[in-house]
Amino acid sequence: MITADTLRRFAPRIADPAKHAAALEAARTTSSVTTARRLCHFLGQVYVETAGFTAMEENLNYRNPERLDAIFSAVHGVDDARDLIAQGPEAIANRVYANRLGNGDEESGDGWLYRGSGYKQLTGRANYRSHRRDHQHGYRERARVGTRSGSCCESGLRILGFSGVLATGRCRRRR
Repeated sequence: MITADTLRRFAPRIADPAKHAAALEAARTTSSVTTARRLCHFLGQVYVETAGFTAMEENLNYRNPERLDAIFSAVHGVDDARDLIAQGPEAIANRVYANRLGNGDEESGDGWLYRGSGYKQLTGRANYRSHRRDHQHGYRERARVGTRSGSCCESGLRILGFSGVLATGRCRRRR
């Protein structure tokens, strides 16, 4: 069982552990996370993806051009990285996620609109579309998966392969 106290001890910097615990526990009960080991795997992955439950949205505030260039193949050298950093996080997202994961080109703005968010940092138009099908709300509105705790948890469980549907093979993996 996931409780606020458990999350507070597991992730000391978590904001609003009761909200996260309620959402995670509700999603867990309909998933295949039925053992302590599976719960540890799931919470460990979520902890890493959210920087200890402190970042529910991808941080694209890069300051080091060498690092940005090293991480993303869509960045073409340190000078290009420096230019992107000067333009800000939105420009970085639009470049690095352009023409990937169902997103349009750099000018479409999809990279920024569909940047990582939620417990599993769901990224890309195609993944948001899948999430919308699963949860019946509009991905185009940029559902900010990180702010909708219940669907965010269910999405995280599905992406990680812990939902009952994925565990039984009745649904395609979306990765």
